[in-house]
Amino acid sequence: LHKGALNVEGQLLSGSNYTFLGPVTLEEETIQAVYKPIRGEQPLWDFPAGSLAHRETAAYLFSEALGWELVPPTIYRRKAPIGPGSLQLYIDHNPEVHYFTLDDEDKQRLRPTVLFDLALNNADRKGGHILRAADGHLWLIDHGLSFHVEDKLRTVIWDFGGELIPDDLAADLDRVENDLAPA
Repeated sequence: LHKGALNVEGQLLSGSNYTFLGPVTLEEETIQAVYKPIRGEQPLWDFPAGSLAHRETAAYLFSEALGWELVPPTIYRRKAPIGPGSLQLYIDHNPEVHYFTLDDEDKQRLRPTVLFDLALNNADRKGGHILRAADGHLWLIDHGLSFHVEDKLRTVIWDFGGELIPDDLAADLDRVENDLAPA
């Protein structure tokens, strides 16, 4: 994602911001990626202009710091065909499978997702932002509307309302908070 040549081949039209799909090639290896240039961000009254791509990248970094592997690899790339923006590994998935079609077993695996969205202050968790890969892994996408300073949590996932946070997940959050605390 960092060094490969990005070739924009198509635009995903379902979002309000410009989102493109294309291969990233480095030497003999090619992967598909989703590219969201800052220039294609629609202005929002409550999020600073030009910040969504950075928020996408921050969500990935936070997921990795927690060790939860929820967000596909995502970077902020300064040099790209339409200018700086986020670049995320494309997850091959069946678009007919999303939050509203998940079975009960898959929904039970969403506890970390709920806590992740709460910690990120995610203002945009839609059903289609949960992808089930062919191997069954649940991936989360579209985090541009996260990390706001005001409470903005909006989500379709309310399955665990009123339950206690599982100890292992709380411990992960405590660990990351301690890692980020000033010395």
